[in-house]
Amino acid sequence: MKFELLDYEAFVSYNKEHHYPFKVNLINTKDSKEVFYGEHVTVDQLCFNIHREMLLHDYHAYNPMQTLYAVERMRDGLDYWLSQLGGC
Repeated sequence: MKFELLDYEAFVSYNKEHHYPFKVNLINTKDSKEVFYGEHVTVDQLCFNIHREMLLHDYHAYNPMQTLYAVERMRDGLDYWLSQLGGC
């Protein structure tokens, strides 16, 4: 699933059979460059790491609430997506 996060795109995949069921690639859309890849056990862990990665960059560090709001919208989308998959 793809999420637009300000000047980033997060591509999240889910496979409940894996120990780390969530995989995410974070792409900087300004540079078309991957800036983060991670494997996570929970949605909370995934969102925390995406938020942390985004705050490493000046624009987002100066706008932490806007960044947090974008990540929280992604969390809501992930929760909905998982509920549609059958309450995973």
